[in-house]
Amino acid sequence: MASQLFSTAFFLMCVTFSHAQLTEQKSHIQLVSGEKMEGDLVVYSPQILEYPVFLVDGVEFETSNIAYIQNRNGYFANLDHLYQNSPERYALRIRKGRMNLFEEIDMDIYGGETLYTTGDVEIDSELLASGLTFQYYSIANDRVRKATYGNMKMDLAACAGSMDFLRDYRKYQLLQVGLIAGGAGLITQNVISMTGGPVQFNPIMALGLIVGGSSYFLEKAKSDALWLAADEYNKFEEPAVVQVP
Repeated sequence: MASQLFSTAFFLMCVTFSHAQLTEQKSHIQLVSGEKMEGDLVVYSPQILEYPVFLVDGVEFETSNIAYIQNRNGYFANLDHLYQNSPERYALRIRKGRMNLFEEIDMDIYGGETLYTTGDVEIDSELLASGLTFQYYSIANDRVRKATYGNMKMDLAACAGSMDFLRDYRKYQLLQVGLIAGGAGLITQNVISMTGGPVQFNPIMALGLIVGGSSYFLEKAKSDALWLAADEYNKFEEPAVVQVP
């Protein structure tokens, strides 16, 4: 059932993403203050020996003052407030809604007038957004946050459907921790039992590796749960506030 729901949600995401890319506003940057600077052309300039900037029709704006960027290649969030020790990280909006979803990308690829290519060599697909995963989100026009269980649990609390999927995510997460701990425990206990003699690989160690390694297969289930939680929130309507006379 969850698999069918995720397939439907992913299809809707693809449609929404494609529509959003075709109906975006004029190129602009949005400053941290909220002010917008529009132009015909917004281009990223790393300027290795100086402060990196975005050029809006040739006018420079330091990236540290910018929250969001809209250019001809998409709509992007500046992540510097999340990674102050690792600036110049950006994410592309892959889904537009009450809850906007973002996937981290390389701005050197997306920041030009067109997608960056070297000669006739095609862009490495690994450097492009897949649209299959998101690491960040924003509610309305707030600054982006990391898509963690703790953040989403707080921001999506008003939507019961989202909370159901987040509880599923938490179950998978705890099961994952249990499998890793169980596998490590089997291996450690087996090694201790060999104290005083040579440590040899044996079936108990193999079992420990299998148990711990099986936690990897829960990654997709966790990812699906986050997508479905976001989808529920984007369908959710806040109850109307009744004015008491």
